Amino acid sequence: MTKLHSLVQAYVAPPGTLGAPIDSSDPSQQSIDRSSLKRELARLRQGREVAFWICFVALLTVFTLSMMYLVQHRDNPAAIAKMSTATGVTLLGVVGIMTKLWQDKIKADLVLAIVSGASEESLKDALRQLLDKL
Repeated sequence: MTKLHSLVQAYVAPPGTLGAPIDSSDPSQQSIDRSSLKRELARLRQGREVAFWICFVALLTVFTLSMMYLVQHRDNPAAIAKMSTATGVTLLGVVGIMTKLWQDKIKADLVLAIVSGASEESLKDALRQLLDKL
């Protein structure tokens, strides 16, 4: 379960309450606090974006250092092979993390857009349907 999934789930009533009379004492049936949800989504989005750029700088640093190593050891094929193996795995791992972070950011943007523009009932329905995909 992702952080975005947990966040949205905290604001959505359980599916069993659809069509049931609204009980104002039951917090799961009350209206969604849009400003609070927007604030939480913006914080999540910003955190993912910052982490993405940190990974980008790390990727750039590893690439730059590997190129410097390559130039210094251009006469030693064994050292270059070891460096290529080590940096290849590192670069692929960082790219995988960056992809996941960017996907999470885009999902948060999507939910934020839905929260900003949807009516109360359509918002609840949309968020319930999105829970399976987050």
